[in-house]
Amino acid sequence: MIGKFPRLEKFKEVAKEFIVLELNPFLIDPSQGILPSTAAETVIEDSQVVIITATTIINKSIDRLLELSKRANAYVILLGPSTPMLDLMFDFGVDVLAGVKVNKPYSFIKKISQGCGMVDPSKLEGDVSFIVRTR
Repeated sequence: MIGKFPRLEKFKEVAKEFIVLELNPFLIDPSQGILPSTAAETVIEDSQVVIITATTIINKSIDRLLELSKRANAYVILLGPSTPMLDLMFDFGVDVLAGVKVNKPYSFIKKISQGCGMVDPSKLEGDVSFIVRTR
């Protein structure tokens, strides 16, 4: 997984081996399987599934991560609230898009501006819907 997401335990329950690559040095904890993002070159080459935060589009690391994933012939999931829900992403090697649709923009903006934090359905009360699209 590229980017530390909430509820990592759920992913660890279904994976034989689970490694997180993280850019934020304060979140790195090798004892928990959270390694620096600079380990991508070696970690991704042995991966069957690569889960990538859409924030990698913003920080401009997505191209390299998709290239490494393609070399590994990995199944690629792009997820998070900033995921572009565009079929065009499938042309770049993404197999699954997992993002959100804002249902109530004014309510959503108000909660985010008040420090709601991570997009969590229990806090957003129908403001957003989670969407999954596959190739």
